This record gives sequence, structure tokens and C-alpha cells, in this order.
Amino acid sequence: MMKNGHVIAGVLHSYHVINDEKLFLIRDSAAQEDVKNNWSYLIEWLADLEVYLTATDLECITNGKGSTLLRLFYQLFLHLDKRDRTNFIKRERKMVSSLVEKMGHRFKVDKIPEEEESFVDNLSKPLLNEKHFIDWQKKKAEQIKDTYDYIRHKYSKMLKKIEESNTPMNVKAAIPPKLTGNERKDMDKFAQKYPCKFENYTYEELLALEQKAQEQKSSISDSEWAKGYMNDLYTRMRKKSDSEEFQKQIRNVLSGTMWDLSIAEEESKLDTELAKKVMKLSQFEKQMCTQIMETKQQARNLVKNRVQAEKEFADQREQQFNQFLDNVKEQIQLEVTEIDFEKQRQAMLHKRLYGEKMKRKRQHYYEICYDTVLSLIDYATKYAYFTKLLEDDIPEHFIHEWKTLYYKQQPIFDILDPMEDLIKEKTEEEAAAPS
Repeated sequence: MMKNGHVIAGVLHSYHVINDEKLFLIRDSAAQEDVKNNWSYLIEWLADLEVYLTATDLECITNGKGSTLLRLFYQLFLHLDKRDRTNFIKRERKMVSSLVEKMGHRFKVDKIPEEEESFVDNLSKPLLNEKHFIDWQKKKAEQIKDTYDYIRHKYSKMLKKIEESNTPMNVKAAIPPKLTGNERKDMDKFAQKYPCKFENYTYEELLALEQKAQEQKSSISDSEWAKGYMNDLYTRMRKKSDSEEFQKQIRNVLSGTMWDLSIAEEESKLDTELAKKVMKLSQFEKQMCTQIMETKQQARNLVKNRVQAEKEFADQREQQFNQFLDNVKEQIQLEVTEIDFEKQRQAMLHKRLYGEKMKRKRQHYYEICYDTVLSLIDYATKYAYFTKLLEDDIPEHFIHEWKTLYYKQQPIFDILDPMEDLIKEKTEEEAAAPS
């Protein structure tokens, strides 16, 4: 318990040398590493109390020698007791000083806060006027940042999808479905009912079969019956094509004549309608030409009036601007004169205030010096009076009392009423007394 330094740390904590966090660093164990760490912290904390441990003392304590531990506890007792006494005296002094009523100051000084008018520099005026534009720029920058973040997030998602599509897929081979017992029975029945016939032909037999098939084809195409059938088929097709061509020619001639007649009728109708429309359009064009000429004239008049109005408006604006500049110049001149007058007034006021301040300061110093000299004179006369009266050394308690009265700025002599008031009181008492 004593070797690991846990008891010493508890003593320091009880005297408020260390706090709870530092006490938590001390381990209550007999392990060698914990003991070294504990004493490394304790050496620093004891150095703050002017208690120093050497390497030999530390080795003796870790070995368990009681003499060095006893000496260490005695040094701790002396320093902590001294510290406790000084803290007690400080607390008592604070309590006594709070109980004693202090004299107030002779003069009461109240600080008057000086309110400075808001001044806007000419260089900062454009910035203040364009504040809304700066705020808009900030909002716009935030919006652009948000859109950029959204696009980047979307682009990262798209890249992930592309990577996923490029990665090869591990597709497992399809496993054939397992057949049930009934399905297998049906398949066996079908195989038994329709068995496959296999014959083992040689190469020469296969060539003979192929030649036999070609001879059958040639015999069918070279027969007379086939030739006669084909010739009848060709003649029928020719007759049919000739009749279809004649019918087409007749149809084309009739359709042509009918088409020409219908075109002629339509052209005559179109000519009459076009003539009517041309007559109407000519009249309409005349009206439109007259209206266009009128509108052109009106447009020319409007342009002339607008140009004249713009000239008059420009002249009027120029006159107003010149008048505004003259007014601004006059206002600036008036403000400059007011500023100069205000500067002169402020300078005079500062001079007057400085003179009054210096006068009050001198008066204050004079009063302090005058009171000090008077109190010194009273002390000297009191001291001379008592020396003459006692014809010996004055006791210390009288001197101490006079000093305390001097420090407290109280009169050393007793304040008496004037002699005239005493004589009046005596005469009044004699008159009031019975004869």
C-alpha cells in the first residue's frame, strides 16, 4: 500500500493539491510498471509543493524502507500544514475585510457613453448598394455547387452500372429436369411402338441407290406424255396473254377519251372561276393598295413624331441632370461649410472641456494636499501637546489610534461647538434655573 504511492496521492487529493482526474491516474497495484508510473506522476506533483525526491530516495521507497517513507510524510506534513494555515489566514482576512465598512469616495464619477454616428465611406457605398448582387452571387454559387454534386453523384452511379455490365456473369448450366416414373414409362412405350430401323449399306450399294434415283427422274421428264402436256400448257398461256393485251388496249383507249373530256370540262369550269376570282382580287387589290399607302403615311408621321418626342425628352433629361448636378454641388458646399463649422465647434468644446478637466484635477489635488497638511499639523500638535502634558514618551496605543484616524481620514481632535453657542447655552440654563 505504501510502496505504490496510492496513500500519498489520497493525502494530496484531500488537501486539494490534485483533482479527481489526476487521482484516477494512480493505480492501486503492486506491479512494478504501475509503481514506476505512479511515482513518476507523484514526483511532479510533490515538486509543486517544493518536496523533491532523489533517485536514491525513490529506490529506497520502492524497496520498502520505512525511514525514507517516514521522512517523506514528515516533509509533506510541514508543507501542507503551512499551506493550510496560509489559506485559513487568507479566508479570515477576506471575511473581516467584507465586514468592515469602507468609506465612499468623495467624488462620484459616472461614465457617459459616447455614441458614434455611423459613417459610410465613399469607397464602401458602391459595395453597400450592390449588396443584393453579392447575395445573389452567393446563392447562385450554392445552387451551382448543388447541381455539380448531383451530376457527380449521377455520373458515379452510371460508372457503377457500366462496370457491373462489363463484369462477366457466372451463369450456371441449365440442369435438365428430372423425369417422373410415368413419363419414363410413356417414353419407353413410344420407343417400342415406333422403333428406328437401321440397315448397314456398303459404299457400292449406296452409289447404286443414288444412280437409280437419277434414272427415275430423267425417265419422267423425257417421256412423250410430259412433252405433250407442256406444249398444251404453253399454247393456253399464249392465248390468254393475247386476249388480256387486247382488253388492256381497249380499256386504255376508252379511259383516255373519258379522261380528256373530263379535263376539258374541268378546265372550262376553272377558267370561269379564275375569271371571277381575278375580278374580285383586282377590286380587293385596289382597296389594299389604298390602305397600304395610308398606313405608310401614318407610319411616316409616327416616326417623325417619335423622333421629335425623343429629342425633346433628351433635352429635358439633360436639363434635369444639369439641374441635379447644380443642386448636388450646392448641397456639397453647404455640407462642407457645416463640417468646417462643426470641426471648429468641436475643437473649441474640446479645449473648454480639457481646461475644465485640468482645473478640476488641480482643485482635487489641492484639496487632497490641503487635507493631508491639515491632518499632519493636527497630528504634530497632538503629539506636542501630549509630550508636554506627560513629560515622557507617549504610549504606543495613542500613536496607533492617531494613525488609524489619519488613515481613515477622520479628525484627530474632538470637534467642539463654537464658543458663542456655548455662552448662549450657559445663559439659557442660568435663566431657566430657579432664583
